[in-house]
Amino acid sequence: MIKFFRKIRYDLMENNKTVRYLKYAIGEIILVVLGILIALQINNWNEQRKLKTQYISDLKTIKENLEKDARTIARNLKNGNRNAKEFKAYFNADSLVINGSSIIIKIGQPALFFDDSGYKTAKSKNTLNLIQNDSLKNLFHDYYFRQIGLVNLYANQLEQLGKELKRYYLESGHQTEGVLKKDIMKKLMQQGPFLDYLEMYNNQRELTLEWLKMMEEFNSNLTKTIDIELGQIE
Repeated sequence: MIKFFRKIRYDLMENNKTVRYLKYAIGEIILVVLGILIALQINNWNEQRKLKTQYISDLKTIKENLEKDARTIARNLKNGNRNAKEFKAYFNADSLVINGSSIIIKIGQPALFFDDSGYKTAKSKNTLNLIQNDSLKNLFHDYYFRQIGLVNLYANQLEQLGKELKRYYLESGHQTEGVLKKDIMKKLMQQGPFLDYLEMYNNQRELTLEWLKMMEEFNSNLTKTIDIELGQIE
């Protein structure tokens, strides 16, 4: 092809057809420019296609993480609400079931682990910059920066209260084979500081559960919004 165009140029120059040669040269330049623009456009299209493919993949990974979080939240809400209900019985010495191990279990708070690996990976690769949906952007921010942070804060405070309660009262050498003696437990139930710790702990647990319930709603909304986004771009 190059030899063909070169031959045309030589023929025009040899025949002193200057005007036609200039027109031909301009036309050749235009063809070269068009070729470059088309090549750039194809390259840009390929890059956009790769970004879109990566964006879809990252959204699906984040959705999988959210589904995992949803199971963690549901499990903790179920156990937490049950323990909070049973825990209130410990404020009534007459109906108290004397079992030190049981009390410690109900005080114990399972570690909350939320999987944000997919979101962090997508952020590091800037693929989430493709988001055009403002609602999705806001939900990402609320869930990964606000909700997770607050739930972890309250859960950590709850864990600290539980440690203090167990250290000062339930692990103070009054146990026999893991079971608190009835008379010791009744004595503890008459102590103001012990009751204060119980009340503080239960209030903190209920506050944590409230935020966890709110987080469950954010999780559901974010998952649904990701589904809508995937439906529009796939």
